[in-house]
Amino acid sequence: MHGKWYVKDWTEPYYPSYAPVEYVSLINRLDGQRFEYKGKVCVTESRIENSGRIYTNLVFEDGFSSNYQSLKETERRSVLHDGKPLEMFDVSASQLRVALALRGKTLPFHDSPWDGLVSEVTHDELNDVDPVAKRRFVKRVALMAVKRIKNIDIKKMWDDEVGVAPKVNRKGVKQEIERALYGIYPELKDNIPLAALTPDGYKIQQEKGQYQLPVKCRPLSIDTKYFIPVYGDPTENNIVEAMEGWLLREAIRSLPEGAPVLTCHDEISTDKAYMSNVQHCWEAALSQLALSTRT
Repeated sequence: MHGKWYVKDWTEPYYPSYAPVEYVSLINRLDGQRFEYKGKVCVTESRIENSGRIYTNLVFEDGFSSNYQSLKETERRSVLHDGKPLEMFDVSASQLRVALALRGKTLPFHDSPWDGLVSEVTHDELNDVDPVAKRRFVKRVALMAVKRIKNIDIKKMWDDEVGVAPKVNRKGVKQEIERALYGIYPELKDNIPLAALTPDGYKIQQEKGQYQLPVKCRPLSIDTKYFIPVYGDPTENNIVEAMEGWLLREAIRSLPEGAPVLTCHDEISTDKAYMSNVQHCWEAALSQLALSTRT
């Protein structure tokens, strides 16, 4: 298609090419929820991206909107439903757990899998680093290895997480972290099955680029660009993120109709009464994923 085309008062939700039929009913459940934030009433508008993650805007009566995921944790905790704060369910090492489940292994939920890894990393340049900064740095580098992302800027990660520590030669730090990671979880050395779909039917794809289509934007006929993604075969990173998104959607489906729900990456916020439901569903779905991989 070439040239300009005109879209006026387009109120139907955009239906992504990667989504199954059930997409609309899930979005309808997430849209239109009423919350209070900083003394103002807001309504949710949610969409699911290609990775399977849910992104939500809080839209206020004056038309201003704020992306829920971009709020700091303290700000997210100040979002109220019926005048009460929400409880947050945050899974420790969510993507590591998913990556292992895709290889048939599940981890206990009573502690963080990262703790043992951090203690195993003994590289000289990390010995004098603040323990909190060391943990952040090790987790960040290890997560790239978990998702098989090889093109990383180790210097920038060091600067971001360690910062004030002496910027000495960091050659070998990445290799030491990966050595410790594969020593504790040797299953990660194996490739995961290159799945095409999540269990609920979302296509798993790699977004390889975009092309632009000139349009006139609704409803004011403003010239703009519509970016259309170009997809390719998924990587292990895409599959891990997509399966993590499926786990969150399963947790949402476990909630009764009308229950408040907000998400931020691998975190779900809802009424305190539903926390045990969410955790049970998340653990059961992860076990189902691991079992399906083993059989």
